[in-house]
Amino acid sequence: MFRIVSPCLLKENASYRSFLAEDTVKEDYLYEICPVQANIESERIPSLQVKRDGNRFKVSVRESLLPEITVANLFSAAETAKILPERDEFVLHASYVFYRGKALLFCAPSGTGKSTQANFWSQARNAITVNEDRAIVFRQNGMYYAGGCWATGKSGTCRNISAPIHRIILLEQGAENTVVRLSLAEKVKRITAQCSFDSGDIQMRERIVCDVLDLVEAVSVIGYACVNDISAVEELEKHL
Repeated sequence: MFRIVSPCLLKENASYRSFLAEDTVKEDYLYEICPVQANIESERIPSLQVKRDGNRFKVSVRESLLPEITVANLFSAAETAKILPERDEFVLHASYVFYRGKALLFCAPSGTGKSTQANFWSQARNAITVNEDRAIVFRQNGMYYAGGCWATGKSGTCRNISAPIHRIILLEQGAENTVVRLSLAEKVKRITAQCSFDSGDIQMRERIVCDVLDLVEAVSVIGYACVNDISAVEELEKHL
């Protein structure tokens, strides 16, 4: 849970409102925005600067730029996605589709076609695209869930929907639609490569690898080579 203390309301699109919590909820992390008045000295520092002290973040912003700061700017500058592993959660680079009460995660590097496949599922099966670019993965009552994420792709789609993860589909482009056999090591490697965390922190990397290994052992992971066509939906559905 994040609390933002700011002298003015930050700009953001309407989809962020679904992520707002009651004021009575105790925050896990606090972001305090502190305007910096314009002077010669302030022009020498970055327009937005973040300093962390435990779970408290002091965000210094040039006063003239404050009206333009968005929640996305703030979370990006503070690298919020990278601190979630501290809470045994992590952000996965994946298109999150909500289908029949469960989550399908299309995971792959940028440009592979994650959002395209998500759109095909929306068209062909009336599935809901929760987020075309990010999902928060967490464990609850022994089950792995996908949660909506504030970070969005080009469409700006982000919904606050959490659901048990039914399948993780590791996408790759292919000449035809076919399921690809992957070893456990390959699954862990490819999923870890799409996780957001501080890669310079060796302990954090080891922790993420262990978390991903637990995830792969608990949730079905499918390798899927497919064409850029709605026919990919029908073939994949046979393996769900």
